[in-house]
Amino acid sequence: MDNTQRENQPAAESRDQYTHTPDGQGSLEGYEDLVLPPGVSGSNPGFDQSDANVGRRRQNSRIIRNMQTDPLLQRDFSEQKKIPDHRGTDNTGKRKKLLPIAVGGVIVLLALAVFLGAGILRGRIPKGMDRQAQQVSPAQSTDDPVTDLPVDPPEAVTDAEEATAGSSDHQLDDDSSEEEMTADKMLGQGRLYYFGIMVEQDYEEAFRWFKKAAEAGNRDAKSMLGYMYSAGEGVRQNFRESFKWYKEAMEDGVSSVIPNVAYMYEYGIGVEKDYKEAFRLYSEAAELGDASAKCGLANMYFREEGVRLDYDEAFKWYKESAEGGYTDAKVLLGYMYENGYGTEENIEKALEMYEEAAAEGSSIAKNNLAYLYMEGSKVEQDSEKALKLFKEAADAGNDTAMFNLGYMYENGIGIESDLKKAEEWYRKSSDLGNKEATMALKTRFKE
Repeated sequence: MDNTQRENQPAAESRDQYTHTPDGQGSLEGYEDLVLPPGVSGSNPGFDQSDANVGRRRQNSRIIRNMQTDPLLQRDFSEQKKIPDHRGTDNTGKRKKLLPIAVGGVIVLLALAVFLGAGILRGRIPKGMDRQAQQVSPAQSTDDPVTDLPVDPPEAVTDAEEATAGSSDHQLDDDSSEEEMTADKMLGQGRLYYFGIMVEQDYEEAFRWFKKAAEAGNRDAKSMLGYMYSAGEGVRQNFRESFKWYKEAMEDGVSSVIPNVAYMYEYGIGVEKDYKEAFRLYSEAAELGDASAKCGLANMYFREEGVRLDYDEAFKWYKESAEGGYTDAKVLLGYMYENGYGTEENIEKALEMYEEAAAEGSSIAKNNLAYLYMEGSKVEQDSEKALKLFKEAADAGNDTAMFNLGYMYENGIGIESDLKKAEEWYRKSSDLGNKEATMALKTRFKE
């Protein structure tokens, strides 16, 4: 097997590397089981929204159910364990005296090892061959959280026209006291503040009304609270509260949030990880026709999460999800066609799926298309088209595409070699957690 890092190994070969813990999470002070979106500081138990990229509206709607398809959402980070300090105590005076000598000796040995090792590597690995371009697959978990929870509000509150339909429940009520208002009217008040209709938009005030409506039993308000807690809109981000309200809404009959609850069980977000329950809920929602749940179900079959590895079942559910219009599933179905997982290899169908998803704004589809055109073994090589697609995906924030751009500039693929631009793209990719880019900077640009 070559060194190509296409991120396309089957789950059966690589699933152990997918440790869903965010970079820099640190001590969560009682929230250790939560998985945070990229950019959210783990040092604050209140989960302030500390990065402009968190909670922003993603290019693919309802991405919560399938973050495993987006390279910005799932990176596999190994937990950092604190190493005890054994450098000497009051009872180890001799060790203290020997410490400077020992450290000096270690430093000298390390310096020699690095020097000799670097020479060996330079002599044995041709320039540009130690790292290869990357592609994205269903088995890959590099996209963070790991986790980005849904950035589109639940369907029950997304229709601004409905919020102003003229119903008395949807009018701003200045006459009735809050105690006299029905739960439905409270929901309507929350909608008006959420959308800024007849009043200045105010997420905190919207949250207040949704919470009153939810506590009064309104199931749609419960769904909205689940969203607002997950996205950090109008309230501090809190995944435990998000899970609580999503689950209550689901139990009250809001079927549209079932995939959200399933996803949180799958990744242990706000609740203990439970593949069995995630699979059960995805299956329930899939049978109800939810396209995103079908994609989540396919992912579990592909990645052997709580169920046997079954590419045929994965292909079946990806196909149904794609036919239901789910963009992420189109990307993954394209990958299945490209590599012959659960079906006969069919590059024409793969291109069709990738192109559809790319047209719908998927940066992953653009990256995978670009990879095919750059690599040139399955389609006619077209470096110019590859560069264009990688650039579009990179501009959309895709760290894998950023790495691939750096790779093209470094090795002069279809363009004149430009080490300055290569380093620039590697650095952008590395800043988003791409390990290959970080390695490139350390080994070839002496970061």
